[in-house]
Amino acid sequence: MTFPDLIKNLLDSSKERLKTPIVGSFMIAFFFYNWRVLAVLFFSTATIEDRIIVINHEYLVFFSYLWPFVISLFYSIGVPYLMKWIDDRLVSVKNARRKQIYDTKDNTLELKIQLADKELALQDKLSRSKDKQEMLDQIRSLEDLNNELKSNNDLQLKDLTEKLKQSNNIITDLKTKIEEIENMYKMEKNDKKQNYKLFGEIYKTLSELHKANLNKFINRKSFESVEMLKLTTKFINKLVDDRIVRPVGKEIVITDLGLDFSNYGKSLNAELNKIDLK
Repeated sequence: MTFPDLIKNLLDSSKERLKTPIVGSFMIAFFFYNWRVLAVLFFSTATIEDRIIVINHEYLVFFSYLWPFVISLFYSIGVPYLMKWIDDRLVSVKNARRKQIYDTKDNTLELKIQLADKELALQDKLSRSKDKQEMLDQIRSLEDLNNELKSNNDLQLKDLTEKLKQSNNIITDLKTKIEEIENMYKMEKNDKKQNYKLFGEIYKTLSELHKANLNKFINRKSFESVEMLKLTTKFINKLVDDRIVRPVGKEIVITDLGLDFSNYGKSLNAELNKIDLK
């Protein structure tokens, strides 16, 4: 074992001994009780031999060790008992103090709980108020939307009603025009039928003229009255004026225009027969 190791072991053992209650308290009590020894040893102006002699004869006596030992023994043994006695005496006080502290904390907690409840109630009220306001806003928005839709529907209904009215007017006008067209068609059909009949009569007359001359036609026994003869003579004069027939001496002959008209009369007579069949 080296010398540094020996010193280290001594220091470690000294530390362990100093940690014991008796040794530590004795050392402290010895230095405090014999403080004059330390003062003479470190601060005296005498020689070291004189200081040692003074310390050995004046201070290092039996009581210099007894009283530090008594003090250390009292500190190590008596002080714990004294502290226990004091603690026993202070138990009720400590309990009362502890109870007071707990009561204070309990009151503080109750106040905090009440405050928290009030804050929660306030937040709940604010939240409900906010929700209520949001619901009112939504209701207003829906009412505005409903009014807008109603207004649009009214406008659309009015527009559709107007269009329906216009459509009914158009339908009425169309029905009127259809009736007018049907009436016109009926009138044209009747006029056409009358024209066909007239052309048929002309065709028959021209056919007769084509077969015989005017004198023979006039002398026919089919004319039973003077009025019929006058009517036939007037009709023939009209045909002469229209250049459908022309007089040749005492006879009346059909012109080329009359022949064309006679051929056209054939087709008209056929149409007339169709109309009669209908």
